[in-house]
Amino acid sequence: MGVGFFAGPVRLVREYLITAVAEAGGSVAGSGVYKRKNMVTLTARPAADYRFTGWYDTKGSLISTANPFNFAATKEMKLTAKFNLI
Repeated sequence: MGVGFFAGPVRLVREYLITAVAEAGGSVAGSGVYKRKNMVTLTARPAADYRFTGWYDTKGSLISTANPFNFAATKEMKLTAKFNLI
């Protein structure tokens, strides 16, 4: 009896951790583990007397001012929602 090998295509399902955090003045929703290329929706909720100003990456660069912010998961990300007092 021989040893058999499966020679079919191997598909790896990649998953990415998307983390949303809020600075003072609001809260966020949408963090989680997403399969590769699945849509992510991050929502920033300003507290009373605050307004949302944008999503920033870990280097402090502005990524988007959209709220909610929709994008496809292609890598692990940590985004911070910033708010300003009105």
